[in-house]
Amino acid sequence: MSDNSMVIRNATIVDGTGGDPFEGDVFIKDGIIREVGNISNDCDKQIDAKGLILSPGFIDIHTHFDPQLCWDGYATPSIEHGVTTVVTGNCSLSLAPIRNGGENKIISMFQVIEDIKKPTFEEAVPFSWESFGEYLDHIKPGLGINVGALIGHSAVRLYVMGEDSQKREATDAEIKQMVEIVEMAMKHGVRLQVLSSFSEAIGSDEPGTQVVDEEEIVEQELVSGVTYSRDEAKITLVKVADRPGVAAATFGPLAEADVNVDMIVQ
Repeated sequence: MSDNSMVIRNATIVDGTGGDPFEGDVFIKDGIIREVGNISNDCDKQIDAKGLILSPGFIDIHTHFDPQLCWDGYATPSIEHGVTTVVTGNCSLSLAPIRNGGENKIISMFQVIEDIKKPTFEEAVPFSWESFGEYLDHIKPGLGINVGALIGHSAVRLYVMGEDSQKREATDAEIKQMVEIVEMAMKHGVRLQVLSSFSEAIGSDEPGTQVVDEEEIVEQELVSGVTYSRDEAKITLVKVADRPGVAAATFGPLAEADVNVDMIVQ
């Protein structure tokens, strides 16, 4: 066998399909799982996992690792607990798009949501990007964990409307610009986009993006294939039947979904 082969033997396998755990082996070659079952091949490296549980990596669908990924591409300690994919940009907060001194407002939101203080941002988050694609390009070289990136609604509104994003509804022209930003982000690798906002995240008594009207949400949902309900607590990621390659995040059951699974669909 090649130097890149490995077999994990005698593990209690929980494969994520919902079936019962079973004892077996997992054969890996060139970093890819090639076979699961009773493996007879001799490999360069063998691990006896008798008495241990072996499973696919967990997907953490709600994180705020957006800033941390700038200095810690492994998103510790999540990866130490078996998480191999994190979804960022939740609660309408992302680090891009950004311009015109918008850093201070984004930082203030993260301080309220995640208690990440301004000196930390100043030390480790350079804000050397403007578009969402540029932010992804900044973090990609250091990643040691899979990332499903959400582009935050609050960040998009702030980019387009400035301080007015927390004071009034968007105009038709501003909605059009927001849609274009979301489209561009998705072309640069953003598979997920969520439309959500909470006045508690703003750190003041301003109404925040709760002034968003239905038209703005519908316009961006049409682009991203995403729906959001503030009344539901469960998030489900589903593949959009008529939008190949696009994953959508929905809160609560989606009765008419072509595929309905609690994991990212690539």
